[in-house]
Amino acid sequence: DLSPPPNSNEKLTIHLSPLAFMLADSALPTGGFAHSGGLEAALQMGILRPNDETTLLQVISNLAMNQHSLYAPFAFAAMQQHIENYDDFLMMLDENLDALLCSHAQAHLASTRQGAALNRICNSMITNYTGAKLRHGAIAFGVLAKHMALSAEAMLLVFVHTAIRDAFSAAVRLGIIGPLAALPLQAKVFRHFAHTSAISHVIPYTEKHSYDDDTHLFSASSAPFLDALHASHSLLDMRLFQS
Repeated sequence: DLSPPPNSNEKLTIHLSPLAFMLADSALPTGGFAHSGGLEAALQMGILRPNDETTLLQVISNLAMNQHSLYAPFAFAAMQQHIENYDDFLMMLDENLDALLCSHAQAHLASTRQGAALNRICNSMITNYTGAKLRHGAIAFGVLAKHMALSAEAMLLVFVHTAIRDAFSAAVRLGIIGPLAALPLQAKVFRHFAHTSAISHVIPYTEKHSYDDDTHLFSASSAPFLDALHASHSLLDMRLFQS
């Protein structure tokens, strides 16, 4: 059982770090390795080429920032501790994210398939799991982080880490870069994200304001070119990834 410890406000500590490691593990978010995030389309269209580390770094950096600006506000919202009618609140978040992705079939497909798979795991790990009817992975991820009593900072770093990790895994499987060459690039992208003001776009606002301000409504894509590439994935004649 992953019920929160007695002090639900406890920040990330040695005691809680194994739970953060579970979220960062390649098993979660489950199904993430079935989606390329637009890299497969970029490769087939000639925008990405094998061993072009500079372009790959730019593309995945944009993907990481997009993960933060589009999905992280919903994951963070799902972590809120003092929301009345919490189950109804989660369903509202789910409906809002579904509406946001309705015009992007490939992103919607990736989000809902990861959400369904993550929900199955959560149902087996958490007593009285409240996210069983959720469709989207970002919200289920936030609920799981809430049950683990992780800090918002820890959840957001792990959340974006999984997107960066999955993108580089896709790049390796597509033959864009080798596994050894991918490791330092992955570390570079994550360090850049962790040391910029990216996290402050979510956390300080919600710490200074009540959550009635509906911070998740400010969620938006920050990588329109990458969105366009990702949306064209279904037009590819041959595909290794689901999206």
